[in-house]
Amino acid sequence: MTGSVNKKMSALAGVSYNVNPAGKATSSLEFRSGQFLEKKLDHATSNPALLSQRRRAFWGHLRATDVLGTFHLKRIINDKSYSPWVRAAALRNLTCQAPLDVTLGRPYAERRRLVRKHYNV
Repeated sequence: MTGSVNKKMSALAGVSYNVNPAGKATSSLEFRSGQFLEKKLDHATSNPALLSQRRRAFWGHLRATDVLGTFHLKRIINDKSYSPWVRAAALRNLTCQAPLDVTLGRPYAERRRLVRKHYNV
């Protein structure tokens, strides 16, 4: 599969997902400062039979927001100008990055509620 899907994350960063002819998938995040951060995606994201376009885009949002800190994740979650998919990916990463004294070792659904309450998002 060849081609690329480009997504913009508002003024914070530009994200692009590329799949080359060999089937290798990469995700690159370009900050406004011009700095690039590139990650190789998992094998599952490079195989179109395993993931739909929508899931692949969500996976890309997860990978792109994974590098952001708590401040930026909270800002993305609260900003209604971002798509629900980007905001959900940011919340998922914020939940995973939250310290144990906030999450209390609970299952994911309960951790997410505790994180939303703790960070007021």
